[in-house]
Amino acid sequence: MMIRTALWIGKAKLGQEGRLKAMLDEELIPAMRKFPGVANIKLMWARDFEDSPPEVFCQVLIEYASPEGMRQMLACSERAALRPQVLEALGMFDGSVSHINYEVS
Repeated sequence: MMIRTALWIGKAKLGQEGRLKAMLDEELIPAMRKFPGVANIKLMWARDFEDSPPEVFCQVLIEYASPEGMRQMLACSERAALRPQVLEALGMFDGSVSHINYEVS
C-alpha cells in the first residue's frame, strides 16, 4: 500500500477559515475521492498539539492499493481539471503545503 499526504502547515488567512474548511470538505476532497487509483482519502483537522509541533492546519491522507495507483492519480486528467480550485484554496491560506509519499509495510 502507498500513502501520499498533503500536510498544510500554517493557517487560514484572516476571515477565510470557514470558507477554506468548507472548500476542502465539500469540494476538493469529494472530487479527489473519484480520482483513478485512489483507494481512500481522509481529511484530518488538527485539534490538540503536544511538544510544540509546527502549526498544522490539516492533513490529507490519500491511500492507494499500489504504486501504480498513485501514478494513475498523479497523471489523471481529473487532477489537472481540479487545479484551479486547489489554487483558489491555497489563496486563502498562509503557509505551505508539502506532499510526502509513504510506502506502508
